[in-house]
Amino acid sequence: MTSLLRTNGDTTCLLDRRRREHAEITDRILHRCSFLERDDRALLESIYSDHVPIVRLAAVRQQSPRQLRRHVRRLIERLLEPRTAFVISRRDRWNGERWAVARSCLICGRDLRGVAKDLGLSLHRVRKHVDAVRALCEETRV
Repeated sequence: MTSLLRTNGDTTCLLDRRRREHAEITDRILHRCSFLERDDRALLESIYSDHVPIVRLAAVRQQSPRQLRRHVRRLIERLLEPRTAFVISRRDRWNGERWAVARSCLICGRDLRGVAKDLGLSLHRVRKHVDAVRALCEETRV
């Protein structure tokens, strides 16, 4: 707080930093949303790229604005997690099966059973891939 008081009335530096941080986060969200499923990607692109208000999107989707805000908040939280950055950065190093499981479960937020069914894998195999990715992520943090 003291740094805010020592600006001598010059708030342009503070506002520039806020705009820059907001722009960086928006860019990060738009880049990472390309790994989401089509509907969620289109939703976030509408909000952050096209600047469509959530109230209007909720009306189009026939949802309450509260539900849509909650859904968007969960998407954003998931996209900004360090684990998401880790999964995206390692996608070229993993085989197709591990990448598909990691994308579906950790980026898109789907449940293990649904991913297993859609990919034609056993639940055990999907769980092992998710556990391995989480372990690799934790290993790189330490």
